[in-house]
Amino acid sequence: MSESSGKTVLIVDDHTFVKAFYKMALKPYALNLVFAYDGLEAVEKARQSTPDLILMDINLPRMDGVSAAKMIRAEPSLKGVPILAVSARNPDEYNGKEAGFSQCLKKPITVEQLRDAITGYLDLE
Repeated sequence: MSESSGKTVLIVDDHTFVKAFYKMALKPYALNLVFAYDGLEAVEKARQSTPDLILMDINLPRMDGVSAAKMIRAEPSLKGVPILAVSARNPDEYNGKEAGFSQCLKKPITVEQLRDAITGYLDLE
């Protein structure tokens, strides 16, 4: 598939190798991938791009993923956007659902786990 699916995924992670993993894993779907390095940038880019899905790390510089998710959820235009926490931390440590996460994925995550999770939220072929 070489044309964009029209779907935008905001990926929030401060590690370059994780960014490369997402690019490789999601390439078959021809998604528009938008990257943010930290929680503050995630909120800004979510407002700008109105993504169809957000993959959010928890441990981030400047603002953590929980705080960023809460700020994104407070935006009326972003309230219904699925936010998937992707973290090595136990979801009980950051109150997954209370923070507004649609789902919590545990790192390390496999390509198959990632693809299964996103296709559950986005209508992808």
